[in-house]
Amino acid sequence: MEKAAPGPRDRLIDAGLAILADAGAAACTVRAVEAAAGLPHGSIRHHFTDRAGYLRALVDALLAADLVEEGDTPPAYLHRALTTERSRTIARYELFLIALRDPDLRARVVTSRDHLVRTATANGIRPDRAPLAVALLDGVILDALLRD
Repeated sequence: MEKAAPGPRDRLIDAGLAILADAGAAACTVRAVEAAAGLPHGSIRHHFTDRAGYLRALVDALLAADLVEEGDTPPAYLHRALTTERSRTIARYELFLIALRDPDLRARVVTSRDHLVRTATANGIRPDRAPLAVALLDGVILDALLRD
């Protein structure tokens, strides 16, 4: 059975993530995303109400895909973040920077990070060390991205 082509909403999400990864947050304008998705102007408004709703959907899509799998190890997570999921990783950090100035996005990102801490605890990291482990992993990932 063939996989269905992504709908307009998914195309907009994919286009936004690609722009974030390739050109950064400043380039992720409504018109640029709609053009990259091959959709007419007004598509973001139609599917997400406004740019804020679109950014929330981007964060939600990234964070849903970013969940650590049961039994996942930090080295395996790190390897994926820097290889097969490199573009998503860069897009995620671009959205983190946007979230610094947007309370709604910040709350969504913090919720996701809290889930990652709980997952680390479930995978054997002591509860008092799990938040630091997650923060350190982010630091290692950012450093590796900077050093290419």
